[in-house]
Amino acid sequence: MKLKAFTFLIIILLIASCLFSGCLGGDKIVGTWQSKEDPDDTITFHKNGTYNIGGKTEYGKWEKYNGEYILSSDTGVQLMKARFVGKDLRVTVNLLFINVDIDYEKIK
Repeated sequence: MKLKAFTFLIIILLIASCLFSGCLGGDKIVGTWQSKEDPDDTITFHKNGTYNIGGKTEYGKWEKYNGEYILSSDTGVQLMKARFVGKDLRVTVNLLFINVDIDYEKIK
């Protein structure tokens, strides 16, 4: 009887740790984001680790690394980084020696 109770407790603890760590329910970046400056500028992040900009069929890949999101081309070249600032998503684009920050809000 003690073994069943112990097993049940372990299962509950595993489920709770997944809920608090975010491993259940997906990543909060998934969805469509719209630029606060230009409503035609959107980025859609998909559950499968891909993204597309402005509804175009071309896509890139995203991955979470050290609390940031790395956005790469489909060939693996890093293009941008993204991080959350409150509820907004700040995307940093590196243009040669200049970093440009663009803030997005989630619309879907």
